[in-house]
Amino acid sequence: MSKLKNNFFLNNLNGVLQIIAVNLVTSFAGLFLKRLNANDELVSLFNSLPAFFSILAIFIGGIILTNTKTKSEQHPSLF
Repeated sequence: MSKLKNNFFLNNLNGVLQIIAVNLVTSFAGLFLKRLNANDELVSLFNSLPAFFSILAIFIGGIILTNTKTKSEQHPSLF
């Protein structure tokens, strides 16, 4: 296996394992907040705000990309 293919495989494996670990932890984050005496409003905000900000970032990025003349130069700077 070449070095590039090995790095590609390890990078993909790292991403898969990281997503598995994050999904295992985030399902219990609401329960942890309840143990810290957080009310229902804070727990619901904790669960819903990441999705809200990701949608907001998609809209803002779309507006910026729509208004640029050279999209190929602007695209990498958004990430």
